[in-house]
Amino acid sequence: MHTLQYLAVKADSTKEAYKNVKSHLENVTNGDFWSDWHVVGGGRWSKNSKEGYDDSPDDVISYVNDNKKFLDSIEWTKKARMEEMKRLLESLHKNDGEAQFIISALAYAKKAEVDSIDMNSYLVNRISKMLLGIWTSDSFFFDAESNSCSYVYLQERIEAEPDNVYLVPVDFHF
Repeated sequence: MHTLQYLAVKADSTKEAYKNVKSHLENVTNGDFWSDWHVVGGGRWSKNSKEGYDDSPDDVISYVNDNKKFLDSIEWTKKARMEEMKRLLESLHKNDGEAQFIISALAYAKKAEVDSIDMNSYLVNRISKMLLGIWTSDSFFFDAESNSCSYVYLQERIEAEPDNVYLVPVDFHF
């Protein structure tokens, strides 16, 4: 599956923002990471890529140069997160998943092992990671400067140094 995520970085130019994200991803994707490959620049969501598999700085968004597109992209990530949380909660709620999860947890507390992995535990795990701010395929936004899924640090940079704030779209496969 693929997911579009926007990575926020501090840079002096569009090309530097692009390079910063490429460098950041080279460092974090070695080893255990939720994505097995990615395309910096938006991949299949890029307006400039013919095939969707070419890295490109063409779709990098500068806060100062295209404020509306920047803010619209941030708003999209927030809505995408909310929709994913709703979808996960609805899936968990089906077949009384919340109660089944509690029953599994109580059984584990008695014998310290799991008989089988169930979908409810998987859903709770994904929900928990979102609530804890852990970067996953469900995040849709990551601040590479603060290594956080929080928008707080991005807002602080916008207020302090708006000329150096960029969003780089990345198409992640997982």
